Amino acid sequence: MSISIRPLRGAFAGEVSGLSLAAPIDRSDVGAIEAGMDAYAVLVFRDQPLTDEQQIAFTLNFGELLAHLREKGHAELGSLASCGPVFGPFTASSHNS
Repeated sequence: MSISIRPLRGAFAGEVSGLSLAAPIDRSDVGAIEAGMDAYAVLVFRDQPLTDEQQIAFTLNFGELLAHLREKGHAELGSLASCGPVFGPFTASSHNS
């Protein structure tokens, strides 16, 4: 199955399907997600149960992590942000919610 991104609420958000974030993703998938980030203010990945390690691995596809400390577990997951060289900040604001 290939990645598709369909608009949600006009041009503000896009819903990504055809991808499991729990597994490593290839460069073409990263490119499709980056194109989605260029096209939409928000990308939605539904039904993606991830471990902390899987979320960190996924986010590293988009650049170096900027970590904000939290009291327990992985400091990286307090607030994940990845800044890539071409596009602006990417933030994962809801982990396993």
